[in-house]
Amino acid sequence: MLRTWTLALSLAAAACGPRAAAPPAPAVPGDQADARAPVAADDGSEALTLTTDDGVTLAASYWPGPAGSAECVIMLHQLSSTRAEWAPFVAALRGTVHVVTLDLRGHGGSTTAGTETLAWRDFTSEDWAAVEFDVTAAARALDARGAAGERCVLFGSSIGSSAALRWTMAHPTVPGLVLLSPGLKYRDLDTTAAARAFGGVALVARSHERGAEDAATYLERTWGDRVTMRLVDGEAHGVRMTEADAGLVDAAVALVARAYGR
Repeated sequence: MLRTWTLALSLAAAACGPRAAAPPAPAVPGDQADARAPVAADDGSEALTLTTDDGVTLAASYWPGPAGSAECVIMLHQLSSTRAEWAPFVAALRGTVHVVTLDLRGHGGSTTAGTETLAWRDFTSEDWAAVEFDVTAAARALDARGAAGERCVLFGSSIGSSAALRWTMAHPTVPGLVLLSPGLKYRDLDTTAAARAFGGVALVARSHERGAEDAATYLERTWGDRVTMRLVDGEAHGVRMTEADAGLVDAAVALVARAYGR
């Protein structure tokens, strides 16, 4: 009887046809979806709609810092995720600095450029490089709210860390970086030249996942005592490392204070 029910279920599943979702992209470190719920609407945030210099409409959230303070943080999520993944970090920082999180182009609520629809699975290396326009749009939004956008500490997870680091090449006043699971060439985004040019302080966190050690070793060798290295047990990627290392959030908050000389 059990075998009969198993066969029936298998035939029913087959009759439903293939799944509508697109097949997964080739395996690359950081290609892990984060299905967490959006940040709650009553958390004190302001919903923002940003427009980049190349015409992409971005969904973002803003939390104000103390009156008269220009200190700020911009958070850039990993591939296939959304700004909601930063919730633990936002909760620890909100009210102490200005904070902006955004759905990077092709993700979440940031999938239009005029009449064009954007999907990260279709991106070329040029599309990924254009994520730097997203960072600029967030910095301008902070400028408009009394913060110093080009002096923000940047948080990046996986591909977000690549965008954050590369953005510092044209914005050398960035005082600090928090890089979770950084790579040297995710999606063909070379970060080595930007790493050599960066003059601020940094926190780099990685797990034991395949390939993570190479980038971390390079950054530690390049930045010396300006970087705090954090090794997390297991093979979690990006923000998911907080599930194995609760102290990672506190370490990121400490990096922000260090970057601003506090």
